[in-house]
Amino acid sequence: MKLSHLGVAIVALLAATGCTWQDHATDFNGLTDHDGHKVSHMNQYMLGLNLLITQPLYHDSTMETNTALLTAEAKAAGANGVRIVQSDESTWWWVFFPFSLIITPVSSNVAADFVHGG
Repeated sequence: MKLSHLGVAIVALLAATGCTWQDHATDFNGLTDHDGHKVSHMNQYMLGLNLLITQPLYHDSTMETNTALLTAEAKAAGANGVRIVQSDESTWWWVFFPFSLIITPVSSNVAADFVHGG
């Protein structure tokens, strides 16, 4: 029975892995940044798998990749300034121990404010 629960958990992990979730906020009720420029806020969460804890295997979810994707999307939307307000990178080696020492779930989160027209 315990093995079937592990199997279900692994299938669920693989189904969710490789995902990127984003939240956008653009309605600041007419408020601007301290220089009077329009701002927007974006939060991005990525989930992937690493090999042997450190090497990206499926969906590179490193902080570097997450930040690059987030800022590229903001730039494409017309932003010309950024301020990272929160970031986090987690390696979930303990979740399915000892299996997860070989195939390790990883996640990263970056939240940023973007300036438009500054």
